[in-house]
Amino acid sequence: MKPLIFIFSLFSLITGFGFALSSRFVEQTKLRYQKLSSKLPLEDKAPKNEEIKNPREGTFGYDFKYHFVDAEDTSNDDWWRWNYKNRYLGSVEDRYGSVENFPYSSQAIRSYSDLKDVCKNAYSQEMKAEKLIGERFGTFFQEQYVWIYCSANGVIPITLEDDLEWEILELEDDCYSSEEGSCSATMSFVQESALVSSDSVNDLFWENQTKAFFGSEDGKWEGLGKKAKLEDAGFKKLYDDNKQKTTDKEILKNQCSDNYKKKDEEDWKKILSEVTMFCSLRGSLGMEQK
Repeated sequence: MKPLIFIFSLFSLITGFGFALSSRFVEQTKLRYQKLSSKLPLEDKAPKNEEIKNPREGTFGYDFKYHFVDAEDTSNDDWWRWNYKNRYLGSVEDRYGSVENFPYSSQAIRSYSDLKDVCKNAYSQEMKAEKLIGERFGTFFQEQYVWIYCSANGVIPITLEDDLEWEILELEDDCYSSEEGSCSATMSFVQESALVSSDSVNDLFWENQTKAFFGSEDGKWEGLGKKAKLEDAGFKKLYDDNKQKTTDKEILKNQCSDNYKKKDEEDWKKILSEVTMFCSLRGSLGMEQK
């Protein structure tokens, strides 16, 4: 676990809790999630918006189409105005007093159209392994900010690394049952910083990810699931049986969660590329790992 984690609002850093095995810490973590989310502008006050319409395959916007608001034309401008005022400007002023006091004032986003352009640029970034996940969008507007200020939900999904309950489960199931006293190499332990937690705090992520995976009912969006090829991962059958008709976020989330628990390193390495594609914040970067 890293000593610090990003979650939910700009520059909000939360000290990590390590590997404490107390239910008291689990409850404190959940309470902290609730307090942070309560500080975000209520979603029901936001103007209506539409997801990215025509993303180019191989880009960030393609991999996460249903999570982010389209920035191509003026159809979502009411939302972008609201988003700039309530999320971006509100958080900067709350911490620094004004945009002028912002450490990156020379690069500051000073209007909703500036924010819209930055997000549009982020969507177009190619998913290439040589671009590290935290550096893909430059030093100022990094990936965590894209999730906060360009997505309809305005939150960064919680990964297994930040999910204390999952960490405790790993320690109980793996570390303490090992004769050598070390953790066995489960997929979730090795890939924890990228895999999205199945905790209910991520329900909106899984709802949108399900849409992205199975495709639209009108057939205009085939769905990311069309890329699934590996029988052992379970995603191919899931897509073939449910494409263009499911709205149940649980079936994709559960398939991901089942794969996280695989303990045989030879087994989970075979399916890692697809789990990364459909269950993580790395998207199609996983396909480059094959």
